[in-house]
Amino acid sequence: MIMNKDNYIPGDLCLVKGKVESVCEVDRDNDFSITTDQHPFLRLSQVKPIPLTCKILEKNGWDHKDEVYFKEYPKRKLVIMEENAYIVNESCSMFLCQTKYVHQLQNLLFGLNINSEMEV
Repeated sequence: MIMNKDNYIPGDLCLVKGKVESVCEVDRDNDFSITTDQHPFLRLSQVKPIPLTCKILEKNGWDHKDEVYFKEYPKRKLVIMEENAYIVNESCSMFLCQTKYVHQLQNLLFGLNINSEMEV
């Protein structure tokens, strides 16, 4: 699952003019426009991804050992290291996606049916 920095879905956090906003709607048919909770129409070029930092992970309940961050969920653990996310359970570990930006982690959590709301 490769996600680039432009793959936004409703609920994702992003930066617009230096302020954190939440994506409300994505219109891929209209020159890829985005509606946020503060702006009714934005071109993709006006929206910037929020880098996923150690501070943001810690603020959202992720534990860490050295530079490896992890969070436990029933029957699985998510691990983030070197801007990549992995899922680990009793039988295996598997690469899931790149997690360089907050919205990439939000999309992963959403896809795994885990609460994807985050604080930045």
